[in-house]
Amino acid sequence: MTHLQLKNLQFSYSGDNAASYQFDMKLPAGKILAIGGRSGAGKSTLLDLIAGFLKPTQGSIILDGVDITRLAPAKRHISILFQKNNLFEHLSVEANIGLGLNPNSQVNTAQVQQINEILGTIGLKGYAKRRANTLSGGQMQRVALARELLRDTKLILLDEPFNGLDDETRDIMQTLLKSAVNNAKRSIILISHDLPASDKISDLSGRIENGRFQFLSSAANSASYSSI
Repeated sequence: MTHLQLKNLQFSYSGDNAASYQFDMKLPAGKILAIGGRSGAGKSTLLDLIAGFLKPTQGSIILDGVDITRLAPAKRHISILFQKNNLFEHLSVEANIGLGLNPNSQVNTAQVQQINEILGTIGLKGYAKRRANTLSGGQMQRVALARELLRDTKLILLDEPFNGLDDETRDIMQTLLKSAVNNAKRSIILISHDLPASDKISDLSGRIENGRFQFLSSAANSASYSSI
C-alpha cells in the first residue's frame, strides 16, 4: 500500500539563476526512507513541501489516498523535526513533550506516565521538570525527537535528527524510530548527510541531485519502490 505519493511536485525559488525542483516518489506505509544529497540539493525544500511550509507550483501530495497539497500544515497529520530550535526553552521538558500529546500542553496522569517512560528510554530520567534552556544541545534534540514520536501523526519528517548525539544515544533514538514505524504503521523520511550511517534503520534510501529525487539501488530498494 502506498502511504505517501508525490506526483510531479514542482517548486522554484524566485530570482536570477534560482533552483527549480521536481519530485516524484512512492513510499509504502511502515517504511523509513533516508535521503542524502549535497548541500543545497533540495533536501530541506522537499521536507518543507511535504509539511506544507512551501507551496508547490504544480503537482500533488497524496497521503493515505487523500490529496493534502492545499491543506495547511496543521491539517496534514505530519510532524517535522528541524535541526535546531525545536523546543520552547522557557518551558519544562515535560511541557515540551506534552505538546506532542496535547497542543495546550495539559497532560493527564496517563500521559505524564508516557512522558516519564520515554524520558527514561532516551536517558533523561528525572528531567521532566527541568527547563529546556538548561539542557545541552544533544539533550534538547533527544527531547524534541521524543515529542515527535508521541504525536499522533501519519508521517514524521526529520532533518538531520542525530546531529549532536553520541553513539550510544544515537543507537537508542534509532531503535525508537524503528519501533514507532513498526507499531503505528506510519512512515518516516529522514534527511542525512551520511547515508551509510542511516543504513541501520532505513528500509529505503535515495538522493536528490539536480533538483530530482531518485531511489538508490540496494537489496532493500526493490523495483516497486523506484521513482515514477
